[in-house]
Amino acid sequence: MTEIASRSSSPDRAVPKCPNGLFNFPLDSVIVTDPDEEILELYMNLASTSPEIGPHQTDSGGLGFLDSTSSTLDLSLDLTPETGSGSSEAISGKTSTDVPIGHGRRGKNKNSRKVEDKSVDSVEVRIQQDIGMLKGRGGDTGSVLWRSSLHLARLILSQHHHRPPQSPTIINPEFFKKANILELGAGTGLLAILLAPICASYTASDRMENLKLVKRNLELNGLGAAGHTVLPDDSLHRKEKEKKAAKSNGETRLDVRLEEIDWIAVSEETKRQHGRGQSHHAHDGEEELVYDLVLAVDCIYNEHLVRPLVDTLARYCPVGGKTVVWVVVELRSADVLTTFLEAWTSDPSDPWTIVRLGEKGMGRWDGKRARWVGWVAWR
Repeated sequence: MTEIASRSSSPDRAVPKCPNGLFNFPLDSVIVTDPDEEILELYMNLASTSPEIGPHQTDSGGLGFLDSTSSTLDLSLDLTPETGSGSSEAISGKTSTDVPIGHGRRGKNKNSRKVEDKSVDSVEVRIQQDIGMLKGRGGDTGSVLWRSSLHLARLILSQHHHRPPQSPTIINPEFFKKANILELGAGTGLLAILLAPICASYTASDRMENLKLVKRNLELNGLGAAGHTVLPDDSLHRKEKEKKAAKSNGETRLDVRLEEIDWIAVSEETKRQHGRGQSHHAHDGEEELVYDLVLAVDCIYNEHLVRPLVDTLARYCPVGGKTVVWVVVELRSADVLTTFLEAWTSDPSDPWTIVRLGEKGMGRWDGKRARWVGWVAWR
């Protein structure tokens, strides 16, 4: 283990600065070039605290759902800064199948409590899940909430509201508030709900079935949905009425842009363009938004979607541009992650610079070593 860590941190593989300044790479971050070496190190580290997980074993605890049995989740995230080697309980909540639909709560809790004489912000959110879609469509995993999304939201919001006094935040808050963000595989829309208020613009993408669920959850938590792909014919008129009503009440309604992105369709189009020696270009009348960050959280679980995902990352991360991608995944099946890293590091469209964020920067899960990995990359 020591030998592997030494090779990964060797001077000839020094981690460069983030090209758009969005990330501050922790000192224990490393460049990733060898998929087998990366996977071996990750799972040997994990096995030191979770002996049942090895390099070629699968987590018996499931895919990574928070709760795949309840149709509604009421969640409260205490944004308590981590201290030392542990952290306070970061996430609490109750699940219910009969909670009435209404406006969720977002932002600072009016009843902020004191912990060690420091004010602790909390964020409350209500998330609907589509249990029927999960069971009826044979693994439509985007219809329920995943643990890693919740932990990532807590990490970003905690550092946003409570900046570490002696070390930089993993994300530069001044850059983040100006960032245009695209999330691939938005699922239930939790990250869109919690992160949209602290960045310049947020686009949540998924297949059409899941975008309808995202739209419901946005509205449940007081946010609007922009984009023609999921709005009914009369929605524009209704949205204008809602905006006028909000304006008359002195309120500003925050919209999240929804976009249908089918990775398989993107991959097939990429193959056709490569066959013709072409690169992607916007269609006539298509508004081409350049993103600062492309976020993919727990999108790696099916080996048949690995190539389409890599092609989609490349589609929205132009060569030599300012865009970076952030791939976050809970460590479960090492075989699928190995397949992904092999495809990513050997992407024929153009070489990637891939940085694994250090464990110190990615934080811990409820005081324990985190079960995830975060890779930041650009071309």
